[in-house]
Amino acid sequence: MKVAIFKPRLDCMFKKGHVPEVKGPTPPHRMPFENFVEKVYGEHLYRGDAVRIIEKPLWQMSPKDVEEVGADISYIPHKEKHNFDCGDNKVLYYMQMVIPEYFSVNKTGWLAGATYAPLDPKDGDENDEYFDKLAKRSVNNMSKFDQPKRQWDNFPHRDYILFPCQLPHDETIKWHSKISVEQALNAVITYCEQTDTKLIVKGHPINTASMEPLKLLTVASSVTEYILEGSIFDFIEHAKTVCVVNSGTGFESILMKKPVVMFGDAEYDNVVNKADLNNYMEVIKNASFDETQYRKLVSRWCNVMYNSTDEVSFRKLPSLLSY
Repeated sequence: MKVAIFKPRLDCMFKKGHVPEVKGPTPPHRMPFENFVEKVYGEHLYRGDAVRIIEKPLWQMSPKDVEEVGADISYIPHKEKHNFDCGDNKVLYYMQMVIPEYFSVNKTGWLAGATYAPLDPKDGDENDEYFDKLAKRSVNNMSKFDQPKRQWDNFPHRDYILFPCQLPHDETIKWHSKISVEQALNAVITYCEQTDTKLIVKGHPINTASMEPLKLLTVASSVTEYILEGSIFDFIEHAKTVCVVNSGTGFESILMKKPVVMFGDAEYDNVVNKADLNNYMEVIKNASFDETQYRKLVSRWCNVMYNSTDEVSFRKLPSLLSY
């Protein structure tokens, strides 16, 4: 069959902005995209397919491009069917995950927007290697974004609830949550004030300007502390509960065996404590976790996703018949 892999220019912004006339080198943090496209390309060549890579800035891609290429299956980055509908054309949407070498590939979207969501832990194997292997990332201080050096036992905070902030305008919030970051944070602050519980609000390191409304909410409370610096793994390690909207930090908290309270939707819905703006007091109070369920969920997650460092992982890419 004919396959088209739409690859974003990795030397420029994914959002609308300046595009250099001459293509520059790929930044290190985007190398997993290079590896992913290479593996998809290689797998389809192995199958005898005619494969074409179309590279252009992400924000310049449109369903019209898919129509004009006329491939049997097209791979589209960072989009979902509801906002990048290609009609009768067969499309697979791909997206980088919180574990940066892993990618989601699905015909409707990614994470909560994918047909595999929410993942069912009963389909996982609690005894395979995946959980322990990924859990070592926290020991090695490896996250999607570079982290400051870990403090370990010298970390000064104890006995608190952690709320790691997400970017309020992020597509994960926009598409996969009915509750905004501000609403979720306000709910957790209310719980902590009424129960006299310490709350640490961890600012997102990428866009500090977008954190200002969340910071203002935080500093207005006597039981909360807003912190921007520090390794996310130290904050998770010493928290008694982690509250998120639907952050990848929730998945990292699963790997560190912490109770997770979630206000939005994600692929790991089935193993965390789901809260809304009506029941959050009770949910946070009784938050718990089941390690066996955590292990099964991570096992299933790794088998559904595509590891850009492992070509065998790509053998499960759908064919025209199995699409």
